Amino acid sequence: MLVESGSLMARRKKTGLAAFIDNLSPMKLLFHPATLFVLFNVGLAATAVWCWGRYQNKIVDPALTQLSAEKIEINTPPAWTKTDIKEAILTSTGQPRSLLEPSLISDAVATCQTIGWIEQVREMKKTREGLKVDLLYRQPIAVVELHSKTVPDWKQEAKLIPVDRTGVIMPQKLALAGTVQPKIFIYHSDETQKHAPQHLRHIYRWTQWPDERVKGAAAISEVLIGDWQMLGLSRIISWRLFANADDRTIPFELWTEEGENAATVIWGNAPGLELENEAPWDQKVAALNNYVQQKGPLNKLSVRIIDLRSGQAVEVGRASGLGHRRELDVR
Repeated sequence: MLVESGSLMARRKKTGLAAFIDNLSPMKLLFHPATLFVLFNVGLAATAVWCWGRYQNKIVDPALTQLSAEKIEINTPPAWTKTDIKEAILTSTGQPRSLLEPSLISDAVATCQTIGWIEQVREMKKTREGLKVDLLYRQPIAVVELHSKTVPDWKQEAKLIPVDRTGVIMPQKLALAGTVQPKIFIYHSDETQKHAPQHLRHIYRWTQWPDERVKGAAAISEVLIGDWQMLGLSRIISWRLFANADDRTIPFELWTEEGENAATVIWGNAPGLELENEAPWDQKVAALNNYVQQKGPLNKLSVRIIDLRSGQAVEVGRASGLGHRRELDVR
């Protein structure tokens, strides 16, 4: 029988823990196939990044990736606007913009958000053609009346201040151009005493009107948009004071130009703020339209009060319908 040498026997005895430790030696790990595969891919990626940063202008023609007005697609803005959105996006950093820039989308969105008449950026994405932009534009939905009947000690000429559907203040020229119809009539006073309210000193274009009554009236105006002339209506009136602007027990009213000499409508609260037993806005609109179809425009009707809060157009008595009113000259 052959006798194995001592060294061979020693190698055969390296089993279990000893063999595992022996396999963890640096050289064996370094040249392990899995290690070599990882190192190769890391090196390849690093080389690609370095080469792209150094030679991208030679690999890709800058003229093909540079952003231009022709490569920006934007839904048509309102005719009364002056700001060139495309130009604003192109010049936001003072440098030519490339479609390859990772920050292009975020920068363009931020630029649009600084433009007052843009309400929302609905979509912003890169396409094969360039940059696609979908914007929601503010639209004048109503005007707030400022004159001696709505502001204590008013010393100026009467003003109509346009607001959008959320109560954001818009340029006064939009009211002068007659692009909006319904008027918001509220008594602008901090308290009941006769003095000009402090909050009117903070009326700035493209900011939220600092009064919840204006916001609520604008929301009502939006759900009736396009129906004002057909209904014969012209005003949204709130009898709440500034101090109790959120008192939902005092309803908004809809009036005609004839004031109390024609029909008036008790609307209730702004959409989404209805009381527990109050009908939603769509039921009110449907009830009012049905009533006018049967009776005719409200400004052509004799004095009557129509209450919509139940979801039906209910004619009510003057005492039960107008107990919340104060003595103010609306006309």
